[in-house]
Amino acid sequence: MNLRLDDLQIKNYYIYQDTDSFCFGVDAVLLANFMAKFIKRNDKLIDLCSGSGIIPILIYAKRENKDITMVEVNKDMCSVAEKSLEYNKIDTINIINNDLNQLDKSLYNKFDSLSVNPPYYKTNSGIISENDNKKIARHEILCNFDDIAKVSSKLLKDKGKFFLVHRTDRFEEILLTLNKYRLTVKDVKFIYPKKNKNSNLFLLKAVKNAKQSMNILPSLIMYQDNDQYTKEFMEYYYEDRTSKQ
Repeated sequence: MNLRLDDLQIKNYYIYQDTDSFCFGVDAVLLANFMAKFIKRNDKLIDLCSGSGIIPILIYAKRENKDITMVEVNKDMCSVAEKSLEYNKIDTINIINNDLNQLDKSLYNKFDSLSVNPPYYKTNSGIISENDNKKIARHEILCNFDDIAKVSSKLLKDKGKFFLVHRTDRFEEILLTLNKYRLTVKDVKFIYPKKNKNSNLFLLKAVKNAKQSMNILPSLIMYQDNDQYTKEFMEYYYEDRTSKQ
């Protein structure tokens, strides 16, 4: 394990990452910012496939929710997350080290909001890393999206909110799967790497047992032609990320 302490650039919060394992990317930050626009401060939250805890820590920093649970199957990643929580003096994020398919039934119907930045690739697609931690984080080895949707529906209260970031090439499949488990897609935001390029990511909010009605939000373009971040992306990505007063 090779730990690095990174500044999250929001209210003096930091996060430890294991550079020998899987480090979070821009998608996790985009999901946290997207989610923060819809949740309430008193929401009971759960984050699946949490890794080092980036989404729970960012949500805590942005909204100060007092009841957050993170679920991560990798014991080492849970240890890294614990180290970050201790460093930031956060005692309201609970860590569950378990396979999401084996969560205790006492957690069912308990959460107002759920977030997940899941493995993007099916086992027969993409470049598979030789590093086991990276392999599990990127590919559907321990769980697939059907597993995630099924468990999420069980964990959420009626009308609970589900938040996701995923690859656009799986958009249709994901909508069908969410509908199968009574998670109705309400808001979608497509992310584009550059103008005139196809979307490669999307952000999504669904609601358990809601009526059908989908809202396509304004898209977000990440890079200008000169490979610098666009103004809109910078404003979205760094929203609220200011130092403590």
